[in-house]
Amino acid sequence: MMQAPIDTQSLFERAAVAMGVPFSPAARFAAGAVRHLIARRDTDVLEHALRRPEDILAIVREADLAIETASTTGKPWEGSSQAPELFKSMLEALPCASTVAISGDHVIARIELDAASGHSRPRHIRVPDGLVSKLQKLSVVGMPDAKMPPGQIETGASLMQLD
Repeated sequence: MMQAPIDTQSLFERAAVAMGVPFSPAARFAAGAVRHLIARRDTDVLEHALRRPEDILAIVREADLAIETASTTGKPWEGSSQAPELFKSMLEALPCASTVAISGDHVIARIELDAASGHSRPRHIRVPDGLVSKLQKLSVVGMPDAKMPPGQIETGASLMQLD
């Protein structure tokens, strides 16, 4: 018998609230990436991990760390040794060149995953200055050669638009 679809939006919203933050950009990123995994039917990792609260919290923390590190330092995010396998799978599911952007503001980071070597973490992140306080609405846009002017998010080629 097939299981009911997982409501990733409320799942990660509850996780973010449990961490003491409103539904954050990190939680939106995590929920969207997991939805993409589900759409691709990569459910072997999802099947168990998404039902364990500690893994869900770890995923939100890891996403939050990645975004915060990129926002404050502009340096590549190296990932955490505690990153759960599910988070690594989420990163692998995104296109080789994805853009993390802030709706109505500026592109916050360009993330290129090293698909050739199979590494699951970003190998390069560029972050404009002064965007830490402007994290409001996050989108993950899959565009191989994304060139997005400030204040614009390309939705036609979007993997997921998280409103």
